[in-house]
Amino acid sequence: MTPPEPSAARRGRTAIIGEGIYALARWSAGLIAIAVAAVIVGYIIGRL
Repeated sequence: MTPPEPSAARRGRTAIIGEGIYALARWSAGLIAIAVAAVIVGYIIGRL
């Protein structure tokens, strides 16, 4: 029995991992943006 083509399996796995990292980065960037906005709003309200 010959094992399946490793390059194809590796390419598929890398694509899945890359997609996960991209989704995580986009999600965390949105979270950071919300946190920064909350800090700015809180600072402005505190200054009033």
